[in-house]
Amino acid sequence: MKKRKRQSDDFHIETIYDPYRRSDDDTFNEIYQRYLEDNDRIIELNGLTYYKAAVIHKVTLHEVGIIVALPWKIEPENDCIIVDENGNQYEYRGCEMMRFSGEIPEWYFKMVFAILSFPEGNIGEYFAKQNINKE
Repeated sequence: MKKRKRQSDDFHIETIYDPYRRSDDDTFNEIYQRYLEDNDRIIELNGLTYYKAAVIHKVTLHEVGIIVALPWKIEPENDCIIVDENGNQYEYRGCEMMRFSGEIPEWYFKMVFAILSFPEGNIGEYFAKQNINKE
């Protein structure tokens, strides 16, 4: 009998950028606090406000994409284009939602785990919403 392939068999997640983690035991609460203490987490470049990612994960399911933890101030919306400081353009595909059984942490209301397309070039550290929507 042939074994059926499950959708989860193709799922892979890899952390590719995690500048605020100090140990494997760090929680996102600790990472978020370090993020807030970073005076360089917001920059202006070519008339756009760029926000530094708190963490970036490469995700593979049916296709490759990335999940980027960014402040809600980036104001992502359906069909918008996100850019990084390296000139890469990303399609915004939605956001990852989380469930909590207890108290909801502060960062949940201030950060978005944006699901973006995978770029052709090197992934940047800073992201901005471009003022155009994809066509």
